[in-house]
Amino acid sequence: MKQMRNGICLVLALAIAAGCSQVKTAQSPEAEFMQVRNQLLSENSYSFYGTTRALTGNTAEASPVTFYGHKQGSDMVLNVNIADPDRKHSKNMSLLSQGRTMYVKQSDQQEWEPVGGDHIGLIQEFANWNPVTNFLQMDGMRTKVLPVRDGVRTDNVQAMRVLLNSDKLKELLARQLKEQASSRVQSVHLPKQKWAWQLSARDWRRNESGAHIQAEQSHRDIDELLNNMVLDAECTLYYDKQTKLPIHTLMRIHSRYDLNGQRVYEHSEVDTYLQNYGKTYNLPNPAGKQK
Repeated sequence: MKQMRNGICLVLALAIAAGCSQVKTAQSPEAEFMQVRNQLLSENSYSFYGTTRALTGNTAEASPVTFYGHKQGSDMVLNVNIADPDRKHSKNMSLLSQGRTMYVKQSDQQEWEPVGGDHIGLIQEFANWNPVTNFLQMDGMRTKVLPVRDGVRTDNVQAMRVLLNSDKLKELLARQLKEQASSRVQSVHLPKQKWAWQLSARDWRRNESGAHIQAEQSHRDIDELLNNMVLDAECTLYYDKQTKLPIHTLMRIHSRYDLNGQRVYEHSEVDTYLQNYGKTYNLPNPAGKQK
């Protein structure tokens, strides 16, 4: 009997020890996010694609932005397609980051052209859809990381929710909008869409489908719009449980602000898929052609 009791105690002790070991080795959601972020930043090559949609009230934005690109080493090429329902066609643009130089090629161009440092719109457009930039921004603005219940245990995909600080998001958007307003080159290109806003050269005060902000708008107007805006933002991050590499990110931003004497409610989504890790890509080399 005594041996039986000792045996039971031994089994319980081993079970408790195993439970304690599991608790100690389990990662916090924040640590899990950092591991996924670091894995992406350490990857040499991959491809990505996605779509950005904006909704105002119950009306979906009729001109979503679609994008796709490839990363190879420190270089990245990005293709952006912007639908223009007013003109019944779409505008294509390609951006290439090669070393410290950026190049652009519009849909009607055959050759790549260097992008100067004062072409703020093109530089910001590249940052809009660059997964590396987006992960760094997400890391800098995150307030909390929450696990998402795994509904399909048979696959190898896990998810987490990354909640973002609205004040830091406002600071980022204000800085980018003011850079546009202060840029000496304003007519070359303006980003079509950034997070909670449609960015446009049109007069946003007369537009009923959202806060279209023109590059000539003053810093005071930008500050006033931001101060009166309520923002909620979060990203759902899906990743491979074994490799800790991101597979899919879904950024959602809700904004509420006053426009033309009315309260406007907007909801934007940036849907990005990442794949083909380790594949070799032959990116354009305009620098080599110029030699």
